[in-house]
Amino acid sequence: MKKILPEVMSIASLLSTSLIAVFVSWYLKVSGNAPKTTGTGNILYIIYFLVATLGFTAFVLILARKKRLRLVRIIFLISSAYILFFIFLVFGDVFYSVLYSIYSFYGVEASSVALNIASVASYIVWVAPPVFIMYSWIRHGRWYVTNIAGILVSAGLASLWGLLLNVWYAVFLLAIFAVYDYISVYRTRHMVTLAKAAVDENLPMLFVFPPTLSFDTGELSWDSREEREVMMLGFGDVALPSILVASSSSYGLHLSPLFLILPLLGAVVGMIALLSGRIRKPAPGLPPINGGSIVGFLLAYLIVLLSV
Repeated sequence: MKKILPEVMSIASLLSTSLIAVFVSWYLKVSGNAPKTTGTGNILYIIYFLVATLGFTAFVLILARKKRLRLVRIIFLISSAYILFFIFLVFGDVFYSVLYSIYSFYGVEASSVALNIASVASYIVWVAPPVFIMYSWIRHGRWYVTNIAGILVSAGLASLWGLLLNVWYAVFLLAIFAVYDYISVYRTRHMVTLAKAAVDENLPMLFVFPPTLSFDTGELSWDSREEREVMMLGFGDVALPSILVASSSSYGLHLSPLFLILPLLGAVVGMIALLSGRIRKPAPGLPPINGGSIVGFLLAYLIVLLSV
């Protein structure tokens, strides 16, 4: 179990992120709160995504050279807190709807007490979990807290971008970032520099998959990760394929469950391909994972198209 635990946790993180993103995007859509966009808007969003990624990467690298990454940590945690509150706002709204439906079923929907209980409960769901997660993340920084926060933050981003982008633009976005990830790891190497800075300066930007559940992240560094048999994965390696899973589901889940199953299965197969042989050197995760998700979507599209 020790030998495969990191792989199992990495695949579980991808599945959890994608499924949460699908659920959140679906709920926003059926509740009428989904953002609306146009073809021009899709292009602008992709440009914005690219510029924001390049700008943030350059910002982190510049501050890393000056040994001033504390500012990056603060900005990242504040941004993560905002996304966590967004995710739990959706969960709180769902909880309110379920609780109110139960009251309605028993014929007490007009009761002010019932409404107040449902409202208070939904506010607790909205506020308490993200506050607890952020406190634990900042105060203790355990690997499992970082991973839970990473899943929720990645799912929040993926759900929004999955709604903002038409599915074909989502395919285009994943293809661009697969190429970018390959270049940034094997050619310019700046993504490796970014990952090293994140680990050594304790920036919560990476999933940490240790060999045992009792693993202590104390004294963990970039150079000691192999000796301690720790596997790491960037949040983006999970968030980006989840964008296509969410977008594909939003696009065609009413036509066939294949629009959910195949892109997600393709991403998992890509993850397995990435993890096969226990990677010892930094490797780009997006080419196989994004590639698998894209192939899965195209297969779903062709199967449904040919069956019509």
